[in-house]
Formats: sequence, structure tokens, C-alpha cells
Amino acid sequence: MSQGIELTDGLERQFKVPSKIELSPLAIKAVHLGTVNRHNERYFGRKINNLMSKGNYLNKREQGLFVNWYSQVIQSEHKHLRNEIKEYFTPLISAIKEELSVIKAVEKEGRVVKFVDQRGKVVQKSSAAVIEALTKELVRAKEMVAELTLYAELSAKAFRDYNASFAEDFVPNLTLAEADQLTKLTLKYHSGNLDQYS
Repeated sequence: MSQGIELTDGLERQFKVPSKIELSPLAIKAVHLGTVNRHNERYFGRKINNLMSKGNYLNKREQGLFVNWYSQVIQSEHKHLRNEIKEYFTPLISAIKEELSVIKAVEKEGRVVKFVDQRGKVVQKSSAAVIEALTKELVRAKEMVAELTLYAELSAKAFRDYNASFAEDFVPNLTLAEADQLTKLTLKYHSGNLDQYS
């Protein structure tokens, strides 16, 4: 995002010359479409579902060296997926915060703002509308990363419980509340209809 016009001795403020701000593609989508990260939410949800399916595959096999190796692979994939979720959403959240900060700073100075896209085309939206859209996107992105991380953690915990369940002294680590939550998240991401569960 770039800031086009800077104040010179207050003349721009006096004559209300618009301060041009280039909106990021994400901001433009947020303004026009609302939440824009649904496809990423579905992507990570499906990846977690696939890992759970791999774990279910072990139910059909006898315990042995293959199962021990395969279990370690799945646990490693769970860890990698949690890191992948974090690596995707952390820069996204930082970018939204930075964009909000710039717009709010210009607003605070009492300057008139004109928004443009990356091609220089004017985006006919007020500062209030852009700030509202980006704020909603920020909140939703934080909710997504929290929920997807929880889903990955609970599915990994359930898988570890399954592996340990063959021992005579087995005590599950997954609580009933967590199991209920895992069921709800599984239904949500398996259905693909995320709006129904919002």
C-alpha cells in the first residue's frame, strides 16, 4: 500500500486536496465482498480432515512396525499443518493491521482520503466503510487461525489417544468437552458449508 500525496506546509489540508491511498487487493475484496478468506479456511479444514482419514485407515490394520511408522508420519504432519496455518495467517493479520493503521492515521490528521486500487482506479468507498471492512476481516482472520489451530490440535490429540488405547492402562487425554468440540468442527469442515456454522 502506498500513500500518494503528502502535506506541504499544511496547504493540502487547507485546500482539502485528497490524500491518495492505494488499497491492497485484500482490502478491496473485503470492501466489496466481505470476508475473503473462506477458500483458505476450507483448504486448511480439508487438510485436517484428510489427516483424520489417514488415522482412521489404521483402524483396519493390525498393530506392527508399519503402524508405528505411519503413526509417527501422521503426528509429524499434524505439527507441520499447525505451523502452516500460523505461517499463512500471521503475515495476513499483520498486513491488515498495518493498512488499518495508515488509514486511521490519515483520518486522525483530518485529511481527505481518496482510495485507489493498484491500477490507480478510484475506489468509491468512504474511510469509515474501508475501516469497517478491514476491521471485520481482521477479527475473522483471528477467529479462523484460532479455530483451525484448535481443530488441528484436537484431531492430533484424538489420534494420540487412539494409538494409546491398545494399552490395558489406557486413560484418554481428550476430554468429553473436547471430543464434542472436535465432532462439531469435523462436521463443519466436512460439510464445506462454513456459513451454516458461523
